[in-house]
Amino acid sequence: MTLLEEAHVPSGPIYNVADMLADEHFNARGLFEEVEVNGKPLKIPGMAPKFSRTPGRTDWPGPAVGAFNDEILGGLLGISAADQAKLKDDGII
Repeated sequence: MTLLEEAHVPSGPIYNVADMLADEHFNARGLFEEVEVNGKPLKIPGMAPKFSRTPGRTDWPGPAVGAFNDEILGGLLGISAADQAKLKDDGII
Protein backbone atom coordinates (compact mmCIF):
# COMPACT_ATOMS: atom_id res chain seq x y z
CA MET A 1 0.00 0.00 0.00
CA THR A 2 2.81 2.40 0.84
CA LEU A 3 4.40 2.04 -2.60
CA LEU A 4 1.09 2.63 -4.31
CA GLU A 5 0.36 5.68 -2.15
CA GLU A 6 3.82 7.10 -2.86
CA ALA A 7 3.22 6.61 -6.59
CA HIS A 8 -0.20 8.32 -6.25
CA VAL A 9 -1.99 5.19 -7.42
CA PRO A 10 -5.57 5.08 -6.11
CA SER A 11 -5.81 1.93 -4.05
CA GLY A 12 -7.15 0.41 -0.90
CA PRO A 13 -6.89 -2.77 1.12
CA ILE A 14 -8.72 -5.94 0.17
CA TYR A 15 -10.92 -6.81 3.13
CA ASN A 16 -12.20 -10.13 4.34
CA VAL A 17 -15.36 -10.23 6.47
CA ALA A 18 -13.47 -9.87 9.76
CA ASP A 19 -11.67 -6.78 8.40
CA MET A 20 -14.97 -5.21 7.32
CA LEU A 21 -16.61 -5.85 10.68
CA ALA A 22 -13.61 -4.31 12.49
CA ASP A 23 -13.36 -1.22 10.25
CA GLU A 24 -14.30 1.86 12.29
CA HIS A 25 -15.44 3.77 9.19
CA PHE A 26 -17.78 0.98 8.11
CA ASN A 27 -19.23 0.81 11.62
CA ALA A 28 -19.57 4.60 11.94
CA ARG A 29 -21.51 4.63 8.65
CA GLY A 30 -23.86 1.95 9.99
CA LEU A 31 -23.08 -0.51 7.22
CA PHE A 32 -23.94 -3.47 9.44
CA GLU A 33 -26.96 -4.36 11.50
CA GLU A 34 -27.51 -7.10 14.03
CA VAL A 35 -30.26 -9.68 13.65
CA GLU A 36 -31.11 -12.77 15.65
CA VAL A 37 -30.60 -16.18 14.06
CA ASN A 38 -31.35 -19.33 16.06
CA GLY A 39 -31.46 -17.20 19.22
CA LYS A 40 -27.99 -15.74 18.63
CA PRO A 41 -26.96 -12.30 17.37
CA LEU A 42 -25.52 -12.12 13.85
CA LYS A 43 -24.11 -9.07 12.09
CA ILE A 44 -25.22 -8.72 8.48
CA PRO A 45 -24.86 -6.01 5.84
CA GLY A 46 -27.31 -3.22 6.55
CA MET A 47 -29.60 -1.52 4.08
CA ALA A 48 -27.94 0.71 1.53
CA PRO A 49 -28.41 3.43 0.61
CA LYS A 50 -29.71 4.98 3.81
CA PHE A 51 -32.45 7.59 3.53
CA SER A 52 -33.34 9.92 6.39
CA ARG A 53 -37.09 9.36 6.14
CA THR A 54 -37.04 5.68 5.20
CA PRO A 55 -33.78 4.20 6.49
CA GLY A 56 -34.86 0.59 6.00
CA ARG A 57 -34.13 -2.44 8.13
CA THR A 58 -34.03 -6.21 7.94
CA ASP A 59 -37.24 -7.66 9.36
CA TRP A 60 -36.34 -11.27 8.60
CA PRO A 61 -32.82 -12.58 7.88
CA GLY A 62 -34.10 -15.54 5.88
CA PRO A 63 -34.83 -19.20 6.52
CA ALA A 64 -32.77 -21.26 8.94
CA VAL A 65 -29.81 -23.15 7.55
CA GLY A 66 -31.10 -26.46 6.23
CA ALA A 67 -34.74 -25.35 6.18
CA PHE A 68 -35.18 -26.70 2.65
CA ASN A 69 -32.93 -29.76 2.86
CA ASP A 70 -35.81 -32.22 2.41
CA GLU A 71 -37.19 -30.44 -0.65
CA ILE A 72 -33.77 -30.11 -2.25
CA LEU A 73 -32.26 -33.47 -1.31
CA GLY A 74 -35.42 -35.50 -1.79
CA GLY A 75 -37.35 -33.51 -4.37
CA LEU A 76 -34.66 -32.09 -6.62
CA LEU A 77 -31.85 -34.61 -6.13
CA GLY A 78 -33.95 -37.71 -5.54
CA ILE A 79 -32.11 -38.81 -2.40
CA SER A 80 -34.29 -41.23 -0.43
CA ALA A 81 -35.41 -40.50 3.14
CA ALA A 82 -33.28 -43.43 4.34
CA ASP A 83 -30.18 -42.07 2.61
CA GLN A 84 -30.90 -38.59 3.99
CA ALA A 85 -31.16 -40.07 7.49
CA LYS A 86 -27.79 -41.78 7.02
CA LEU A 87 -26.23 -38.52 5.83
CA LYS A 88 -27.60 -36.83 8.97
CA ASP A 89 -26.35 -39.65 11.22
CA ASP A 90 -22.90 -39.43 9.61
CA GLY A 91 -22.79 -35.66 10.24
CA ILE A 92 -22.63 -34.86 6.54
CA ILE A 93 -25.79 -32.76 6.60
